[in-house]
Amino acid sequence: MSLGYAEKLSFIEDVGNVGMTEHFDPSTILREKIEQLAIMIKKSKHLVVFTGAGISTSCGIPDFRGPKGIWTLQREGKALPEASLPFHRAVPSLTHMSLVELEKAGILKFVISQNVDGLHLRSGIPREKLSELHGNSFMETCPSCGAEYFRDFEVETIGLKETSRRCSDAKCGARLKDTVLDWEDALPPKEMNPAEKHCKQADIVLCLGTSLQITPACNLPLKALRGGGKVVIVNLQTRPDRSHQSGLVPNPIPLSWLFWPSHSSVTERHNLGFLGFPVPCRANGRNDRKTPKDKNASLVIHGFSDKVIAGVMEHLNLRIPPFIRIDLFQIIVVHALSNDKRYVNWTLQVASSHAQKAALPFIKSVERRDKMFLVPSPATCAFGKMVLDMISKSLIFKWAEIDSLQLVLFVLRSNECAKKLTSISVLVCRFPSRTRKVSKKPFWISNPFGLKAYNKTFEMVLNLNFGEGCGCSSLEVDVPIDFMSSTDCFNFDKDVIFQKLRDKAVFESKCGQNAVIERKTILSPRSDITTYAIVTNVVHYSKPVPDSLTNCDLKKRKDIMIGTGSSWKRSKVSKGKSISKKE
Repeated sequence: MSLGYAEKLSFIEDVGNVGMTEHFDPSTILREKIEQLAIMIKKSKHLVVFTGAGISTSCGIPDFRGPKGIWTLQREGKALPEASLPFHRAVPSLTHMSLVELEKAGILKFVISQNVDGLHLRSGIPREKLSELHGNSFMETCPSCGAEYFRDFEVETIGLKETSRRCSDAKCGARLKDTVLDWEDALPPKEMNPAEKHCKQADIVLCLGTSLQITPACNLPLKALRGGGKVVIVNLQTRPDRSHQSGLVPNPIPLSWLFWPSHSSVTERHNLGFLGFPVPCRANGRNDRKTPKDKNASLVIHGFSDKVIAGVMEHLNLRIPPFIRIDLFQIIVVHALSNDKRYVNWTLQVASSHAQKAALPFIKSVERRDKMFLVPSPATCAFGKMVLDMISKSLIFKWAEIDSLQLVLFVLRSNECAKKLTSISVLVCRFPSRTRKVSKKPFWISNPFGLKAYNKTFEMVLNLNFGEGCGCSSLEVDVPIDFMSSTDCFNFDKDVIFQKLRDKAVFESKCGQNAVIERKTILSPRSDITTYAIVTNVVHYSKPVPDSLTNCDLKKRKDIMIGTGSSWKRSKVSKGKSISKKE
């Protein structure tokens, strides 16, 4: 399993407290607290939500400090869980989508996240209403002009380092950098300043899925208290008290600890060396303490964030919108002279919309069929084979004849090292080299029986096979190729096209809907570039009935994403001390 973000972090021996226990409120208390939270949110004028790793565990993204967190398992010497889905295909949780609806309803004013999984942006939270304190694994930024690029693949570096791509602004062109912080990186003012501003204005800061132990981020919600605001915490984890394990008690034990109510705890004797008196423990044999900021909260709810937020949405009579994921790809038709300058080669390439050499992670392979003839066998992406090797073995040539027009089909490029599909190129045809005329006169091509005019538009059908995590397995795309003139250029409103695709996907309750959003021509090399948008995931969320609002009947997904999206940033400190980050 690739740990993604966790694997890229610099080595640090002490990662702080791990193996934090989980506490669940009884069903009746949980329902009462959910109703109380719903009333508070309904009255709120400036709601701010502060999120942590706990809201993404139901997406299959493991946390670091929980009972089955990555660092917990590593410290215990246990094997890490096998990944069943890639990190870049993570689907937002019910909590993510509920926050989107609260924002559209005008209730939620701002979101502050410690996560680097990019799910808030992918779910639909506007960028101007989001602070990602620790960065985004799918975001690149230009240090020169400030432009941001949200990718469909995980950026290869962390620590604010340069990546392999450049800013697409013709006036800039600077090298892009990743946005994910490493251990000692300071929180960026671009994210920290608006977060502080909204926390000071908030009448409620709702903390979801975070134990609020990482400074300075954990102190942001407390800024609401100075203006009369309230803090609400929804979290499962409590801090374990392991002082009895060392045989020493660093601080005096409060007398009240000796008198736990019998229904909530039991008293057990522990060998505390020379002290030799009983220390009360929870029934599970561990003395669990509140997390640091619980004392400042007006309401603390111990429950799954999805369950709590689902109950809140039910009380507010708000729907939970479906998640519709739309991905982009390009089909590039290039026509250029062959190396011997005897022919004009027409090449079709399927590539990422982010860059021609960028990863295309959601497309596994491409097959070609044509309406005018049938290729004997499909061409697929062959990982681990270099182009010259394939050509020398004659493994990739497929020949066909249409009106004496010779067609050649082969896969040109695959990324052998990363074992990821980067792009697919197909040599469509070859013409004898001639100057291309502007008029609609046809090219003349040679055949064994003399010269013959070819003036038809050639139509190809590409069958795209999608990878793991996509809701549809394949899609057919018609690609018209006009050998006589360039295709007309246009640029549709992306937002309008996306909304039409979303509406259609919701109505049909399936994915696969696609549309062309842009077509342009570049001169060097002479290319026609068409950008397609396709719906690759449609996920619906259902609200529970009131009687089901318990902590017991919610089943966690077992899918664990490749690469983790949790985002804990610490300075190297000794155990037991607060963990902080440079300002």
